[in-house]
Amino acid sequence: HRDYITRVPPTNTITSKIKEGFRAVAINVNARTSVEGWAQPGAKVDVVWTTRVRGKEVVKVIVQNAEVLSAERQTTNESQQAQTGQQAKGAGIPNTVTLLVGSKDAAKIQLASTTGSLSLSLRGDEDGGKGDAFEGITIEDLLGVKRPEPDAEEGVEGTVRVRGKNGKYEEWILKDGKLKPRSAE
Repeated sequence: HRDYITRVPPTNTITSKIKEGFRAVAINVNARTSVEGWAQPGAKVDVVWTTRVRGKEVVKVIVQNAEVLSAERQTTNESQQAQTGQQAKGAGIPNTVTLLVGSKDAAKIQLASTTGSLSLSLRGDEDGGKGDAFEGITIEDLLGVKRPEPDAEEGVEGTVRVRGKNGKYEEWILKDGKLKPRSAE
């Protein structure tokens, strides 16, 4: 038991729970983004980012299996409060939730919060693994519209769609540093 004794007293309830290499990061939430307040201390959540990329809405899971350290500064959940006989101070929907995440994930959350909106997806008590990794979900995915395949043509660096004088779109390719009409290839 000597290995568990330290001369450094915890600064507060939260700092004692932050393991080496991890960070506590707070996000603003509401009834929808905190799963109606079910994202309570001890729960595991995924952090979902909604933003616009190239003019299209995109949703992406940026952090998986993060632990909720506190909700509206409460560090115990309802069942823990009932066991200890404590009265819930701020029962209801929290305005902020503090998550325990790796330092890189903390940076992802900070950046994502400035470029879109964040919400939480609640995980089950037995779901400790990582979910399926995916690039993100777009409106096209919801509608079942097939995304255009990246150019597989040799030497093609990219494509551009330009609206012509007649109102129709023309596709151009960037090849060898020059724009050329797709039909010319």
